[in-house]
Amino acid sequence: MSGEIAVPLLYFFGLSIVWLTVAMVIVRRFFDTSFVFLMFSAYTIIIPGLFYLFDLNDLPSSKLIESFSSPLLFQGLIAVVFIMGLMIGFVSFAKPSSVARFFPHVSSDQIRSVMFVGIFLLTIASGLFAAFALFLGGGLFEAVELVRYDKLYGDFNFLRQFVRIGTFLSIAYLLDSYLRKRAGENISRTTLRIATLFLCINFFAALITGGKTYLVYPLFTLVIGYTLYFSKSPLKTLIPAFLMLVIVVIGLQYARIVYVAENDFNIESQIITGGGMGYLDTNLIYLDLMADQIDLGEDFYNGAVGIIPRFLWPGKPETITAGGNFRRTVVPTSKAGWPVFGFNLWYSNFGWIGVFIGGVLSGFILKSLSFRYKDYRSNPYSLCFFCLFTIFLILPAGLSNLFFINYILNVLPIWIFLWLSSSKILPGTILLERQT
Repeated sequence: MSGEIAVPLLYFFGLSIVWLTVAMVIVRRFFDTSFVFLMFSAYTIIIPGLFYLFDLNDLPSSKLIESFSSPLLFQGLIAVVFIMGLMIGFVSFAKPSSVARFFPHVSSDQIRSVMFVGIFLLTIASGLFAAFALFLGGGLFEAVELVRYDKLYGDFNFLRQFVRIGTFLSIAYLLDSYLRKRAGENISRTTLRIATLFLCINFFAALITGGKTYLVYPLFTLVIGYTLYFSKSPLKTLIPAFLMLVIVVIGLQYARIVYVAENDFNIESQIITGGGMGYLDTNLIYLDLMADQIDLGEDFYNGAVGIIPRFLWPGKPETITAGGNFRRTVVPTSKAGWPVFGFNLWYSNFGWIGVFIGGVLSGFILKSLSFRYKDYRSNPYSLCFFCLFTIFLILPAGLSNLFFINYILNVLPIWIFLWLSSSKILPGTILLERQT
């Protein structure tokens, strides 16, 4: 058996065994934080290895490196060291409560009516973003193109987070309303219809002004919520729903390639890139060309100082994301980036010990999220929060150099939202709410 066949098979089956072993150790219940992490990471990191059994000439790696075998095997070894470190970090005796308190949690002190108003305002903002993009672009696909090439937001790209946060909160509000109605609370059909309308507006805004991940990840969270709270056969519901989501993602990729970029659609390579599995291919290029060219801790330093606004420090590093610097090194004319796996950043910045330490830290953060949101089976807000934070802080390959930036963009807005809807801010409102 040639290396072109043996290496992909070894990569796929070897990592699958390691991932399943770790799953048996750290997964406590279906759909908990570790389950979501391992499922998504396996989809992004392990499954694409099978595609190298075929002769796919349109992938970036086929044009930039002579053979995928060596970097693919190297990538597999890095992934094994990382996932073993993650398992140790998750099962360690360190108490997660100290870290868990840095993540917000919906409690009985939250005023539901004020939360409704907040979600309403976020939905209005999302709708206005979408309308503005449609107006500037003159059409649906033109609006998507404006967002894709950073012509809509410019230096205010952080505004996209309002769309993401609004979408996740509207999912939580809708699921919570149905659960409370089922528990006997007086939740009117009008409330449920309005909550559904909010969600539809946010989904549409996510598609127009956010991008595929802004739509697909909330859809996946909604599927998990429906599966947990309303399905009698969770796995039978999740598997076809997950496959449908993959089809949706590939369909969005097809629309972008054919109608936005006006290029030909190559089914084999676009299944990988459109299905969200193309990160592995570009990371093979990273390992082959750049992994040994990074100074000690350089990327993590850039990520740490990236939280400082440029108007306060005009001289801060120009390139904060390792992926942007990576792609411009390979393709100097590119304005976009190729995401670099978190564990590859730990390797290129700190070597093998860095990969292990990155895994331990990732496992402990995952454990802290699991501890904080252990009520996710009865609290849709906990479900949505841990999905949001797991996806954008840890997935698909552990903590990256952008951890602090991602915390500010994804976690801090939720803290502010819950603080504004707390009875400590509006003490008289919760009494009025209970009386009505």
